[in-house]
Amino acid sequence: MTNGEDLNLLVEWANANGSQINPAIEFKYTEEKGIAAVLCEKKLDTSIPNISVPISIAITPKKAYEFFFNDNNKKYSNPITKLYLCHERWLDNKSFWFQYIHHLPQLHEIGSPLTWNNLEKKYLNGTNLGFSLNEKFKQIVEEWYEAINSIPIEKRSDTFEEDSKFYQIYQNLKDGNKDALINWIDNNYNYKNWTGFPMYLWSYLNFTSRSFPYHLVDSKADHNLSMLIPIIDLLNHDPSAYVSWLIVPDGKDNCPYFKLTNNQSSLLHQGDELFNNYGSKGNEELLLGYGFTIESNKADSLALRIKLPLETLPAIQKFGIKLPHLDDYTFSVLDSKKSTNANETKNFDDYKDGLLYYCNESNLIPKNLLSLFAFLVKNDSETNMTLRMKLEGLNKLRRAVEQKYNILKTSNENLSLTSIGEVKGNIKNAVIYRDGQKSLLLKIISEIKSKEKEYFGYYKSNLIDLKKIFKKDIAFKQSLMLSFGIMSIDDVYSSNFQDQVFLLWLIRCFNRNHYDTNNVEFLPIWIQQLFDQFSSAITISEQDIKDYKELYDFLLPNLIDRIPEIYAKGKWTIKELIISGKLLATISYNRESAKEEIILVEPIHVFD
Repeated sequence: MTNGEDLNLLVEWANANGSQINPAIEFKYTEEKGIAAVLCEKKLDTSIPNISVPISIAITPKKAYEFFFNDNNKKYSNPITKLYLCHERWLDNKSFWFQYIHHLPQLHEIGSPLTWNNLEKKYLNGTNLGFSLNEKFKQIVEEWYEAINSIPIEKRSDTFEEDSKFYQIYQNLKDGNKDALINWIDNNYNYKNWTGFPMYLWSYLNFTSRSFPYHLVDSKADHNLSMLIPIIDLLNHDPSAYVSWLIVPDGKDNCPYFKLTNNQSSLLHQGDELFNNYGSKGNEELLLGYGFTIESNKADSLALRIKLPLETLPAIQKFGIKLPHLDDYTFSVLDSKKSTNANETKNFDDYKDGLLYYCNESNLIPKNLLSLFAFLVKNDSETNMTLRMKLEGLNKLRRAVEQKYNILKTSNENLSLTSIGEVKGNIKNAVIYRDGQKSLLLKIISEIKSKEKEYFGYYKSNLIDLKKIFKKDIAFKQSLMLSFGIMSIDDVYSSNFQDQVFLLWLIRCFNRNHYDTNNVEFLPIWIQQLFDQFSSAITISEQDIKDYKELYDFLLPNLIDRIPEIYAKGKWTIKELIISGKLLATISYNRESAKEEIILVEPIHVFD
């Protein structure tokens, strides 16, 4: 990283090559904040851009391909541009960009967890970053190896063969030794081999932490391509800063200029910092790509990965559920090698590592996430989205989120901040990131509970629980008291009799036509109709009879004998008991509360 004197040389170099910095703006270096753009006068002239930099001094894919391939017709890629930065660093003061590259931070100064030591990484246990750092590092190694092997032989360094050996060494290392290797890279490597992996890792992290979209310069370029723009990249990030980026032809050579204006600069006072805005980024993205976090980050997000067999995805899509894609996320620990466009949903191999859903403050439960979980609990009779699927899906989602929260909560209980010493900066970022994830998980759980409560209020007439049965079907309740000593709902739970109660009541609903017409209004016709359908559609097997025989002998003979006014009306054979069991599994869901409560759900379609 540069010091104050180096910073002045960088600014002088930029100005000498066509950059224009508003005279009221000064770049300062401090140990606490690093480099910052500060207003050094009482007022800022807002009639001109704050900073204007010619693209001629930017490090772009076009320049990289001109150097390596002498060909602008090849398809650009970021790895080649990163390799170009490595080469320019190797040139040292012979490089046009010497002053710029000289001020770029070293690996440990960037602060990305990709370069943390083992102690620091322990504070990421239980997080998405903690689970995926090794895989992310492996992706970078693969990217580097592919890049150095793609450049022409005559362009390769003298140490190319030696550098390439790193690939095999890395492949044969265990994870613990890989961590040690990363530390060795940062502390001992001299960065003289420009095709070596250590140099590439340095370049990679500088691109993730300070690059700009190349399509701003070339509208036809892939939106994933990046470039480095000196001076502009010195400004720190403030998510609330209102900033304009503009590419305009300027100068005598009609060279494009990148012009940055902070549209709130008229409100600044002498000594205030002038910020850029990197976009709406959560702490996971900021920490991995930029090496810092923001406390109470309003843009914080949480990634939930749902891994499913690829063969299930066509059915999910056919059901009307949109599969997620990553086009809206610029750099995530969980990103895939190739982002999936919304119109390319049939390329299901893109989802071999799972479906990714991003939850944030404004969208705690993405609609398609809940729909996915609802689909996963669908039974064979459900051909459209039903209320039961939604409720059971909420239950399943809640269990998954609670499990993730508990892992995160318990994975760091034995770690202390009292003996960290010099590594507090990284540990602090880890704690801010982890606490933000925990906070989001709790909010998601709360939102799930609220959504379930909302469903229960709106669809109250379509739901049946024990409380409703005991309140309306007094004769049935009394039959349980006389035969089994069940006086209340609490007795049902304490005696583990909930399933049996519902099995009996479903058969009672089936037989509603055999009772006095004045006493059946509380026995739903929809249950009777479904029971009839099941009776016609289901084939009772010998195994079914064996499975239900003991339960039938325990329940029905005694009930038929003692309370014939209910249990001797209509059909109460073992066949009805078996059908009742299959129907119960189809129209019920278990609501997780203080007691695991069975709820009967009328099979209606929902469209929200």
